[in-house]
Amino acid sequence: AQPVRNPRERERRTMWIKRALEAVQRGRDEIKYQVALMDAYAEHLTVLEMRLLQASEEKRGAPD
Repeated sequence: AQPVRNPRERERRTMWIKRALEAVQRGRDEIKYQVALMDAYAEHLTVLEMRLLQASEEKRGAPD
């Protein structure tokens, strides 16, 4: 936030900002990937739960 004193400082500041933005973007992309992965896991678990409930109901309805 302080004023730039010389061209070299301006260049360093620009590079620092660029690296910081890239780090933020990488972090955001990683979070998006993890969310997508967790959504896929949740979907698989839901399907598994539904199949187990169905099997449980079928077993209860079947004569012993």
